[in-house]
Formats: sequence, structure tokens, C-alpha cells
Amino acid sequence: MKLWIALLPALLFCNTAGAEFPFRGCFDLASRRHNIDLDLLLAVASVESNWDADARSNANAHGVMQIRWPLTAKHLGSRRVAELYNPCLNIDMGARYLRELSDIYKGDEHLVLAAYNYGPTRIRSRKDIPATVQKYVSRVNLQRVKISQEMNSLAGSNLTSSDIIELIRFNHHSRAKRYLETLKKQIPGARFTLKNQAGTTIIYLDGASLTPDSRYRLALLIPDSK
Repeated sequence: MKLWIALLPALLFCNTAGAEFPFRGCFDLASRRHNIDLDLLLAVASVESNWDADARSNANAHGVMQIRWPLTAKHLGSRRVAELYNPCLNIDMGARYLRELSDIYKGDEHLVLAAYNYGPTRIRSRKDIPATVQKYVSRVNLQRVKISQEMNSLAGSNLTSSDIIELIRFNHHSRAKRYLETLKKQIPGARFTLKNQAGTTIIYLDGASLTPDSRYRLALLIPDSK
């Protein structure tokens, strides 16, 4: 009952006309309730379901945030699958789950996103992240940049240098360099950097350098991991 009362404002306004994102009121409230950045929450929902409240995957994941039934859903307080198709409740569950994972991984968003996609029992460190899950993390980060740009544009402000995101990791430096050359050729104008860290080579992207066209090109180079 307390959850329904807390969600009442979002339930009333989550489909407000003119909102720049679907269920914006629900996302705003869940972001505040669970202390999850709004752009991160929106980005996860975008990659998981494209904000589709009726989405269902082959892995038995449901709704906007693709909450899996039964283990994850019941852990988050759901008693029936039908509840997962209420967008505001589903978004709140997803935000709560992200908060739990953030606490487990001490705020390491890379591990948080990997665990959201792959399961926390499978992820203990970055070495445990398979390539397909790495692609998922990259897609969420890219979508987050796009959403941040749109939100800041609506607010009349600009992105800052903090929008440097980790794009992808390689165990071999030579492979990272070859992939970087491909990125530069396919996405002219976007700014990338290489960094060696703990035996891996990381490609970083300056999100502020992306245009709508380059975001599309980059999405093609980092396919859906599902």
C-alpha cells in the first residue's frame, strides 16, 4: 500500500502530453526515491525495452525495465506478473534494483550495468564481464549521452567535459588500436581516446562530440547484445 501511495503522483501524470520521454513523471519520481541519476534510468529503459510498457523477452523479462519473473520480480516486491506491466511500478522496481546493485558494487556504474543485464551472481569484477554484456554496457552509456544532450538542450544548457564515457574494453592493445581506427573512419568528427589500465585497453568517447548522425553510426557498430 505504501508503494502505491508514494507512486500516486507519477501514476496520475506519467502519460502527460508533451513530456519529452514516455512515462517521464514515473522516471522522475523513481529517480528521486532511489537516488539514481535520471539520465541513467532513462538510458537503461531505452536499451532494455525502448520504453515499451508491454515488452516481454525470451528470458521472461517484462515491462519498461525488463524485470525478470519470478526471482528478480519477487525480490523487488512483485506478487504477480501482471504488475510488471504497470509502467510506473515497473520503473520503480528497476530503479530500486539499480540502487541495490550500486550499493553492492560501491557505485561502479560499469559493474552495475553489467550485473543488471547479466545478473549479480555472475559479476564480481570487470574480468567477469563477457563481450556481449560489455556491448550492452556500451549501448546504455551511449544512450545516456544522447538523453543527456536532449535533456540539456531542453533546459537550454550545454554538456560539460564530464561526458567522457567508457565505450569498450579489449584484452589486447593491438585489437583496441585496430577497432579505434575503424571507429575513426566510420564516425568522423567523434573524439576517442585510448587508455591502458590493469592489463586492458579502454576506448573512451567524448559524448559531447557526437552528432545525431554519428550516434546512429556508432549504434550500428555496437549491436544489440540481446
